[in-house]
Amino acid sequence: MSSPGTTEAEDTAELQYPDVRIGVRNFGPVAAGDLDLRPLTVFVGPSNTGKTYLAILIYALHRVFGGFPKLPLPSHFPYGTFLSPFAFDRRSPEMEKPVSKKALQRMVEKLNTEDRPFKLSDLPKGLREAMESSFNDPNAFRAELTTELQRCFDVESVSEVIRLPQPHDAGISLTVSDRERELWQFGMSSSGKETAVNGRVRDMVLLPGGRTGKSARRSRRFERLRVLAEGGRTTPYYVLRELLKLVADPGKIRETFYLPAVRGGIMQSHRVIASALVARSTRAGFEDIPQIPTFSGGVADFMQRLILFDDDETGSERMAEIAGALERETLAGRILTTRSSAGGYPEFVYRAKETEQEIRL
Repeated sequence: MSSPGTTEAEDTAELQYPDVRIGVRNFGPVAAGDLDLRPLTVFVGPSNTGKTYLAILIYALHRVFGGFPKLPLPSHFPYGTFLSPFAFDRRSPEMEKPVSKKALQRMVEKLNTEDRPFKLSDLPKGLREAMESSFNDPNAFRAELTTELQRCFDVESVSEVIRLPQPHDAGISLTVSDRERELWQFGMSSSGKETAVNGRVRDMVLLPGGRTGKSARRSRRFERLRVLAEGGRTTPYYVLRELLKLVADPGKIRETFYLPAVRGGIMQSHRVIASALVARSTRAGFEDIPQIPTFSGGVADFMQRLILFDDDETGSERMAEIAGALERETLAGRILTTRSSAGGYPEFVYRAKETEQEIRL
């Protein structure tokens, strides 16, 4: 949220780094724990105490909720898209109630007022109720989060990672705040047989005053919303879709990476799995398919990025600076990529300073 005198860069920083609090109860090896997630958070402790469990949980939640933004909009997660915020069901009763032309015109006028912020409570009553009911729906995000937890932890059921001696107090909670004021909260609990979710979204500033005209993209989105409002009575689904494209720029949502520990024998396992899949790629191979070994979702994502790695791919300039500093000051050398002669897979090697010797990673 913006305060008088803040710059657009400061607003962006606040969007990228909200206050995130995650709580777990009877989750894997963790009986109970709460953590405040920061731009840099380090877990330290003995083996088998839950450090990796928490890291994978953060990765899964980050993917489902598009990076813990002010509004929980599914972004790059494969089961949700930016065009279906809050997992909106366009056929729900709340989404089918038309919003009057006058109410939409008042909303557009407030959106474009230079000297005041636009809040969630400034939405017409029908739109606000549709948004809140969608997020508070017990089914909101249930399928997405359940699927992602099963994928990331490589389990058949969420109950395998949520322990059940006390089912009423077993599960996950996620709270996103700004300056100690809660923006939205989400929770999941499991009883073994079924998984329940709950959520709530608080009133918040969606746009600081005058933000609609600060970029060409935002101006175009505002114009589409204005035309929609001028068109007369329409359903909340289409209005919210255009409004949230104006409010939450998906370009600000950071991509998520999980870098697994090398002790898991990832590269060796990759050879086994790749070989098994190739053996079954023939027509005869599909007739008798025994159990194929599997990766957890985080490891699979990491391996896929390695296989599809593009030497010419441009990344964050800031991340490139950090990587260069690590190479110079910590590794005392460089990390290089080459292409294998068989199949063109990328191979990563380490070359120490002032030497030509390369060590495969």
